[in-house]
Amino acid sequence: MSVDLLKKTTMKEVAELAGVSVATVDRVLSGRAKVSPHTKERVFAAIQQLNLQQQLSIDSSNVEVNEPLRFLFLSESGVNFLRSIENTVMEIREQFSSQNITIHTKSLYPFNVEHFIELLEVSSKQYDAIVLLCREDPAISACVNKIVKAGCPIVCFTTDLCDTSRLSYVGPNHVSAGRTAGSLMGRYIGPCSGEVVLVVSAPYRSQYERELGFRRVIREQFPNLTILESFNNHDLDEESYDSLIKLFNSGVKPLGIYNVTGGTQGVAQALKEKGWSNDVVFIGHELNDGSYDLLSQNEVDIIIDQDLKSEVLTAINVLMHHFERLQKEPVQTTSAPIITLRENMGAKIG
Repeated sequence: MSVDLLKKTTMKEVAELAGVSVATVDRVLSGRAKVSPHTKERVFAAIQQLNLQQQLSIDSSNVEVNEPLRFLFLSESGVNFLRSIENTVMEIREQFSSQNITIHTKSLYPFNVEHFIELLEVSSKQYDAIVLLCREDPAISACVNKIVKAGCPIVCFTTDLCDTSRLSYVGPNHVSAGRTAGSLMGRYIGPCSGEVVLVVSAPYRSQYERELGFRRVIREQFPNLTILESFNNHDLDEESYDSLIKLFNSGVKPLGIYNVTGGTQGVAQALKEKGWSNDVVFIGHELNDGSYDLLSQNEVDIIIDQDLKSEVLTAINVLMHHFERLQKEPVQTTSAPIITLRENMGAKIG
């Protein structure tokens, strides 16, 4: 990547957003000096985010804005992630007001399929488009297809509904995230033979894809490791804790744990109660206040995160292009996993 890719974005803006110095940005772009992969990733992500914001502004000034557009982020997930989505949308929504676009959020917790379908159907009549985060369910997929056919476009966000006529998927590459977790797990454990626990869930495709990627890497590259499952159907801390304590008390002491679901604090609590926090490699997902504290206290080794702000902007970008408010079609709607360790976690969120 060269300095030309900054377009109108200045190095100072990139440095501020990435949390590095201007000199570091220059080194990354020029390639003249060695910079850590994590720092490069932060710099490139900052450039992409700033250029996307500028493109939205530039392209929207070249088209006539007529009727107002109302986009809805409709989500069902764990409480922490729902809060993260709402906070992110609130942070960026004002930049679209001059383009006569308003961004809204709704969520449902705890999940009930009938209530969610009702909310989805009602929302499709109130908003021009929906950015949807939800679990896989045949009834939900049928509802999505009906809504899209009626003229309300839907973008799947963070987790996909592949069997629907949704407009696009925007979010992480979860197979890549799972493969990353598998590679890190195997390398952290080393040549020791033993068992690793995969804390799994049922409903979300994102979690299925993480599991798939993890299993493939362990099978292909680390034959010294055997995978056991622990089930957490509702992404709850108490479910993670209960299922793991039961497994531990049966005589299992794993070499590592990969949690593809919510409930990271429950996993950490179970390990701490057994006195194994420093003995078992623990990899989880989603950097939030709770997982930040676990990282700082050495109760989790790695958190695999996503660039939620860029993904929210990309989802809006997809819809703006659909409604001909943005001339250029988004070229990339999936994002790479972000690896967070205690050593690079930065300042606390919020």
